[in-house]
Amino acid sequence: DAAQWAHTVPEINEHVRIIRCQHAEEEARVIALLMREHADDPAIRTALITPDEVLMQRVAAHLKRYDITVDRTASGTLAQTQAGS
Repeated sequence: DAAQWAHTVPEINEHVRIIRCQHAEEEARVIALLMREHADDPAIRTALITPDEVLMQRVAAHLKRYDITVDRTASGTLAQTQAGS
């Protein structure tokens, strides 16, 4: 339940960042900006793993504004891809 997450504090480490967003559109913009930070470094690969197809579409639209094309594997799970397996 999403409401439960609002009051849960996950274990924080160097790989986890909590960014509170006011709404879904802001969430997509923040994710796109974070992914864009790594786009200039060819040694870094970034993935958004989410079951939320609408979120993925929003993030992809924001990335398109930065001339970043998203390689979507919407026709299966990450485990079904070469990189994920």
